[in-house]
Amino acid sequence: MPRSRNSKIINTTTIVAAIIGVVVGMFATGWLGSDRESTTNNKFAAAAARHLTNIQQRDGTFIYEIDLLSGKSSTANNMVRQAGTGYGLAEYYAYSNDQAVKPALEAYLTAMASASIALDNGMLVSINGQLTGVKTGTTALALLALLNVEKVQTIERFSAWRTVWLQGLMSLYNDGGGFRRGTLSIKESPYYNGESWLALAVHADMYPDQSDMQRLANLDDYLMKTYGSEFDKGFFHWGVMAASQRYRTTRERRFLDFAITQSEFYLKQNPLVRPTLNSCYVVEGLAAVVAILDDAPIAGDLETRNKLMLRVDQEMNKNVSFQNHSTWIEAGDARISSAAIARYKGAFRNGQYLIKARIDFTQHCLSALVKQSQM
Repeated sequence: MPRSRNSKIINTTTIVAAIIGVVVGMFATGWLGSDRESTTNNKFAAAAARHLTNIQQRDGTFIYEIDLLSGKSSTANNMVRQAGTGYGLAEYYAYSNDQAVKPALEAYLTAMASASIALDNGMLVSINGQLTGVKTGTTALALLALLNVEKVQTIERFSAWRTVWLQGLMSLYNDGGGFRRGTLSIKESPYYNGESWLALAVHADMYPDQSDMQRLANLDDYLMKTYGSEFDKGFFHWGVMAASQRYRTTRERRFLDFAITQSEFYLKQNPLVRPTLNSCYVVEGLAAVVAILDDAPIAGDLETRNKLMLRVDQEMNKNVSFQNHSTWIEAGDARISSAAIARYKGAFRNGQYLIKARIDFTQHCLSALVKQSQM
């Protein structure tokens, strides 16, 4: 990004907030949109992956959130987002075969396994080693991470965890319904329903002989009926990715129709790109639909594909402006520099006005870049 002739260097010790301008001309110049498999696009993903490996801690988890001005890390944590970060890194690994991230993934899987507790014949990831610390989505995302690693190679010492995490996840399944939030709740969560559906969909595609296809078929029916008539923000992108995977596996048109309808719900509620919002999680869903529309059998699908592809490119041209690439951040006519900014290259900020980088924002952007490259 060229520096303004009137720009100034501002020390972060005197700055409490900054406004990051959106690069409106990115789409017009085709920075991302004209070539989804470009070297530039892959560099963005590689930088995000390196950032995540750089902030991995000794126990295999990741520094949860960083203030890019002060360099201070948050004391907060969220085990579901920790699990999701490993999933995003594993998805990148499956896409790129970048062996440099393999040690980080092994450390992450070790951390998830160490945090798991027994229930029935399975294992569930818990933040505190107790049933009270179990959240369904954590185990679903840990399983997804392992499945993506196994797309590249099987690591023998983790093979058994695929089975026990699957069994643990299914212990939280309500026959004829969805998934409980955890071991001590009968309520369902749209987030965890979507994450679990995606985990089962990928597992069934990779290991059909080890999957309970009837239960998965029942879950397909229940979730598409439950979420099929309106937009649910928590379910949307996980559910659309799951439906897209189920279409790839079965070629049943109903999964494609569900994914298209969900995408149209999103576009109706969000007709315009919001310049301040890190929207990578949305792109994950939309890009997954574009990818399966490549060979859809109905001619009218092409119009839908082009519409969704345009929105994906517009969103990502904005989102990449939130990624750290240098030792400074540009804010209007000024550049803000700090040692922290230089330390955390590749991180995605939480939004235009938010000079913090939380792991789930970078994870979603890494996944979105991978999916955009596969469109």
